[in-house]
Amino acid sequence: MDIENNFYMVDIPVLIEKKRTEQNLEKITLLNLMMASNNRTMEDKEYRSFIKPFLPKGSTADMNKFDRGKVEQLRSMQG
Repeated sequence: MDIENNFYMVDIPVLIEKKRTEQNLEKITLLNLMMASNNRTMEDKEYRSFIKPFLPKGSTADMNKFDRGKVEQLRSMQG
């Protein structure tokens, strides 16, 4: 890639951020594949603290939280 001909210098921070996001998504994908294959090398709490830096900023969704009340509510709606 020839940066001098294709991009302005002010575009470089945006491109770096996009590249960092792509790399983080690749790492998350690899980690999820590892977890899906039941190749657990960490406890859940350790896994969450390890993966937190790779998640997008402001993402505070609780991973794998089960709410029995919501399941019962859904079951009652289905009849």
